Amino acid sequence: MANRGRGRGKVLNTVMSSQKPSKAGQSSGKQGTAKIPKDIEGLGTYFFSLNESNFKQYGSVFAEMAIGYSSTKEKLEEAVDLVYDTTVSDRDSANLGAMISEAIINYEAMGTSTSPSITVDFRKCLLAHFQTDFQQKDVLRGQSVEAWLGVFAFLCHIYKRIQINAQPIAVIGRAILSSAENTLQNVDVVDDEIDCICTHLKLCGNLLESNHPQPFESIFTNLRRLIIKRQTSCMVRCVVLELIELRYMSWSDPKKVLDKFYVDALADAVAEDELGNTN
Repeated sequence: MANRGRGRGKVLNTVMSSQKPSKAGQSSGKQGTAKIPKDIEGLGTYFFSLNESNFKQYGSVFAEMAIGYSSTKEKLEEAVDLVYDTTVSDRDSANLGAMISEAIINYEAMGTSTSPSITVDFRKCLLAHFQTDFQQKDVLRGQSVEAWLGVFAFLCHIYKRIQINAQPIAVIGRAILSSAENTLQNVDVVDDEIDCICTHLKLCGNLLESNHPQPFESIFTNLRRLIIKRQTSCMVRCVVLELIELRYMSWSDPKKVLDKFYVDALADAVAEDELGNTN
């Protein structure tokens, strides 16, 4: 990824080269009892042991470790770098990264001397990272489409999970919509980008539509034009149509009717695309 400031990426490289994931849960799951790491490598060891399956049991332990570790501005930035850079490097980690960020930001120090300002500072530092990458999104996309999609996916999961004063973070919502619209209007937009946008609009589309109705409608206008005017693949038409149908079902598919239909339709579409490519 592009250089996002002094020291960015260095922390992650150091942790990944010097540590291997360990078994989570070696510390107590009770708040106020986690052992605070002495260095970022120690924090990284626990961080890389987390996954969505064990997060409910051990996520609060890592949140306490991260907050306890962030005793100075420099250490806070290291902790945020660890979470942010790891998450955006693999968009499949976007949900876990958002879960971890949520646990830290919403952490309540029960019977400890942890300052509430640390959680606020963590949130501000995390958002600053997003802002920096968003400002150079064209550079990131030019270097690697996957690099930019990692940031986009993390943005969507953070928008879904993190709130300020019981409201989604408006600046993130606007960034998501702006990014999606710009990407869909690119003449060189690729299928993977369209798939990623549709997948994550399924995740947070109800919130985006409620809070940003006009720009959200513009996204759907672009999607309709995309499948009508552009020579799209069968796979793209499937993911776009599924998103459009989900929206008109008020973002609710409790019986997974759409999901079941489009899983089969997408399999057929991929086979058709592959067959067409061999002819």
